Amino acid sequence: MKIYCGLFVLFSLFLSCQLEPQNQFGINWDMFNSQQKLWQEQNRTNYSFYLSYNQNKGQIWNGTIIVKDGYLLDFITDEFSNFSYYVFVHDPAADHPVMKWINTIDGIYYEIISLSNDASTDESDYYTHFNISYDTFFHIPRYFTYSRKKQSLFSANSTIDELAILQLNPDIVIADNQATVDMDNCSRNQQMWQEQSISNYSFHLDYYFDDGTVTVGNGINYKGFTFSGTVFVKNGQLNNYTIDKDELGYSMDAPVYGAWRWIDSFTDFFDTILADSIKNPGLEWGCQSQSSLELVYDSVYHFPSYYRYFAQEMPGENSSGKQRLYEINITDFTIIP
Repeated sequence: MKIYCGLFVLFSLFLSCQLEPQNQFGINWDMFNSQQKLWQEQNRTNYSFYLSYNQNKGQIWNGTIIVKDGYLLDFITDEFSNFSYYVFVHDPAADHPVMKWINTIDGIYYEIISLSNDASTDESDYYTHFNISYDTFFHIPRYFTYSRKKQSLFSANSTIDELAILQLNPDIVIADNQATVDMDNCSRNQQMWQEQSISNYSFHLDYYFDDGTVTVGNGINYKGFTFSGTVFVKNGQLNNYTIDKDELGYSMDAPVYGAWRWIDSFTDFFDTILADSIKNPGLEWGCQSQSSLELVYDSVYHFPSYYRYFAQEMPGENSSGKQRLYEINITDFTIIP
């Protein structure tokens, strides 16, 4: 009888190991639980991090996520990434796959658990695999890949989520941005522009961007970024644009680093300037910031013919010189019959 009881206990232990595998769908749960606990023990409640997300090699999103008192405070889409085109998410209710990852670090841990639970319920229909690597200091999921594919020879239904937390700013200062801007004058010119009901036109755009870093290309150091081109607006909406060519006949730089924000109608220019006036770049940098907006308007048509935005870290003992500068110049405005 004792032999049978002993065998039953051993068999039960064997079953428990099978029911709670330590490596499931590629997740080492011992490692996962350990890293999650080490993160929670730090008790960090005010922080930000930069998230880079890609679904199916196409749905790209990059931005900063800000957490205050342990809760999601805000997120800021990176408008200045070196991408010509990517999804611009600004609405928390947006139907976009990145929204489940715009979360606190704790929320990201719980989302991974939720995905693994979903994988357990439909294991017979889908092949699911996770790949996670952790930060050795903060114990956050630094890189994460989630792949899910229908187990059918005739189905191409698959999802691949890739995300990276590239920078964590622990214990950040969450403070208001100190902005200098005359939005009353901007509103007056906006109204005068709209009253003219000009819907078909073109203009030449010169754009300059500098965030204080140096980019390297072709063995030459370049400070800042420039874009030049002609924008065509039809029925009040962007219709097309062309990129200027250099003296050798080659097209100049593509509209990256925020240049694409200004390849638009003047009506949208005013909306973009309004958004700039309430920006808080300090939330991205983890410090308090100050910004100034300078505007010059066309004396006849009242569109912004020159615009300069400059934001920088508030001076202090620990300031690191973070800044963001961009300028636009509008010339050759032409009304198209």
